[in-house]
Amino acid sequence: MSKVKAWFVAGLIMIFAGAFIYSLWQWQIRSYYVVMQILGWYGFVMAGINLTNWLTKDDPNTKHPKSYQEWAEYNK
Repeated sequence: MSKVKAWFVAGLIMIFAGAFIYSLWQWQIRSYYVVMQILGWYGFVMAGINLTNWLTKDDPNTKHPKSYQEWAEYNK
């Protein structure tokens, strides 16, 4: 899937999900609070996972390429 299609699909899903959450909030349904808590906990857990992945990344190669060809080989 191309990036444009992926952004389009993700945008549609976000719009529909946002409309659903807004309707729960407007109708003052108790499930709105449950959905918000689930999304909050999901964001908290994903932040921890992403932080762990970022902290365990390998150190980048400190050698600076001298030409575009070296840079292209390094970034394959």
